[in-house]
Amino acid sequence: MNEFLKLCNLFSQDLIDRHTLVSKVSGFIGGSPELMRYFKDMVRFDGSDEVIENVPKAPSGRVSLSNCRAMGPSYRLLPKRVSITFPCVSVLIQLRVILWKSPFIAAFCLP
Repeated sequence: MNEFLKLCNLFSQDLIDRHTLVSKVSGFIGGSPELMRYFKDMVRFDGSDEVIENVPKAPSGRVSLSNCRAMGPSYRLLPKRVSITFPCVSVLIQLRVILWKSPFIAAFCLP
């Protein structure tokens, strides 16, 4: 009796599916066809096989850092295929060019 209740608990927690539940429970109440039919109706078991398509998930383009080699406690070595672009770097380069052409900066740079 405890095993039957354990199976019902596993099913209610979505740890096993209907097909597994019915096949395991048939060992307990399979001798009574009327009780088994009532149980199948109660769990909405229709008897058809579920078709599961095994389609791989499309790559997201993001690197999983847990798969990268650790470089100390808080740094990871990124794969060579990953290029890091910082949008603010181009702005900093432009600002640097503007500042270098400024006469105020040039006066400080002269010996």
